[in-house]
Amino acid sequence: MSFHWRHEGGQQVNVLICSDNYPLLESLAASACRAGCRVQACSRGMEAIQVLTASTFDLLILDLETSGLDGLLFLSIVRRIAPKLSLMAISGRPYLHERELQHQGVLCYLVDPFSKTGMEQVVRTGLQHAAKR
Repeated sequence: MSFHWRHEGGQQVNVLICSDNYPLLESLAASACRAGCRVQACSRGMEAIQVLTASTFDLLILDLETSGLDGLLFLSIVRRIAPKLSLMAISGRPYLHERELQHQGVLCYLVDPFSKTGMEQVVRTGLQHAAKR
């Protein structure tokens, strides 16, 4: 599933979102599109890894609660594939290994309940960091 939006003037930021929670994925994609990004969305971790090896992205927003996905293992694979990729993580529950998320370079970690403002802040923070790279 891909959402595409071309920002008028300026460099377009490529964002990959991985979540099997469709309403959450749709909200994050809409926020990123409103910010002028090109967004691609995946509902499975292996799909996201395939997409990351085939294309270049500036930002990954990862739902740690995605079915069949071990968040820390996924992040370590992502770091090998795209070491400079900006990473944001979200979860429906407090994550036990928050320190390891930071070690993997996760810039921001948002825990449910997700407000529209919170999701937009995650996207904005990720985009600001990606733009600095």
